Amino acid sequence: MSFAVQVLTAGALKEGAAKCAQEFEAANSIKIETSFTHGHDILAGIEAGDMAADILGLPDDMIGTLAAGGLIDGGTRKAIGAIRIAAAVKNGETAPGLNNMEEFGKALIGASEVILTTAPSGKYLDKIIENLGLGDALKGKTIRLGTGAEVNERLANKAPAGALAFGVSTEILYYRDRGVRCAGYLPAEIENVTLYEIALTPAGAINADARAFFNFLCGDAGRAHFLNAGVE
Repeated sequence: MSFAVQVLTAGALKEGAAKCAQEFEAANSIKIETSFTHGHDILAGIEAGDMAADILGLPDDMIGTLAAGGLIDGGTRKAIGAIRIAAAVKNGETAPGLNNMEEFGKALIGASEVILTTAPSGKYLDKIIENLGLGDALKGKTIRLGTGAEVNERLANKAPAGALAFGVSTEILYYRDRGVRCAGYLPAEIENVTLYEIALTPAGAINADARAFFNFLCGDAGRAHFLNAGVE
């Protein structure tokens, strides 16, 4: 009986990992199963023994934590790229200027609705909004949802014209054919960049199929899929 290689990633890597699995499976008789959830949930689940996988894809600090605990094969850590927080608007709408802090502030004030996640990207924007002194001004029109998927679904289907949403670039690009488009990244003064890595777990390191797919992820074809999904 053959078993599928289990790949578990933070949501930011979901599209790239899935595209890699499709191409790899088409060329090899190896089954790949990809799944995703919040990075912090993966970290806690792996540490508690409640989750298991052959390959993990997470922010580099989380991979470092797991490496320190012997829960990944530290020698297999590979940088897969960086992800930035971006803004999104409905397809067909004009994107506001976001080139500097003045434009950024005007974009927030001018938005009919500001949609954030309760995940780290949304919490980061909450701090920026408070630091700009805009918390009270935006309070009545700020919507907070649990995931990037929920944010983009609302922007595409329920939010009024002129709404502005924020999330990681990969999640926004995932909805590029579903009524959402990237409006640009945060101004340089508040740019937020997260570095992501992939690594084999101890179980994956002794699994030849897992090692083969891991090498594909790290190769040119794999990197191209991640880049196309917004992992720079």
